[in-house]
Amino acid sequence: MTPQTHHFTTNCIRQQQIAGLLKKSGRGLPGTLLSGPVNCEPSGGARPVDATLTPCPSHLGNLAFEIGNEQLERERSQGIDLALRHHGEKVHASASFFYYHIPDLVFLAPTGKIRDGLIEAEYLQNGSRFVGSELRVDVSLHDSFWLNLGVDAVDAQLQETSESLPRIPPLRGHVGFELRHRGLSFKPQVVMAGQRDDIFSTETRTAGYTVINLAASYTIARQHFVHQLGVNVFNVGDRLYRNHASFIKDLAPEIGRGVRLTYTVKFF
Repeated sequence: MTPQTHHFTTNCIRQQQIAGLLKKSGRGLPGTLLSGPVNCEPSGGARPVDATLTPCPSHLGNLAFEIGNEQLERERSQGIDLALRHHGEKVHASASFFYYHIPDLVFLAPTGKIRDGLIEAEYLQNGSRFVGSELRVDVSLHDSFWLNLGVDAVDAQLQETSESLPRIPPLRGHVGFELRHRGLSFKPQVVMAGQRDDIFSTETRTAGYTVINLAASYTIARQHFVHQLGVNVFNVGDRLYRNHASFIKDLAPEIGRGVRLTYTVKFF
């Protein structure tokens, strides 16, 4: 017997109303503020794509057996985004903050079971709230030497239980520098992530990690074209680490040590 696959239509009408504000608060320091509701509802009375129903809903891309939900309703959200940016001769800085209230969030939740060798997950809908921020600062220590710093964090919870939503990334940060001399650029970077132990009920904890990446490039400029040779070495220490936002983190870690060589030519 050949299983039949049934799908709802996937067209989605996105309705969005946003109020914004742009203000310059001194030299090189513009700020933006955005706020407003967002609605996402299916067209023609059909359910969203997340509600797809199929007897064999296996997704080999994320090794998940996804269970649809024909009871899903319209997803609505209200939120605020705030961003500040500064671009000076010695300091480049940006900071952003967001808060979103989503009373009808549709999300894919692992059940903790394995079906046909795949991770079983089902589509649920619950009230939630998201809070997050990102900060980046680049400081010139010399005309050709810049220090690069950055950090970002997200907190997302179900409102009724205060339980963390699945696959929310941990606190992350990076420290690096950029050295430039004529056409040469060298950018080592240390990327750090904290342990994620505030998790969804069927998730497993993810250990923190520190990874070192290196990037270098050499640019040759001519009158009507530019050559650029580049090399990237990622995970220099060949560190074994896992990405909490990955469905398959318990089965497959992130990529180990690797090298990528590139050549780019631009005409103008």
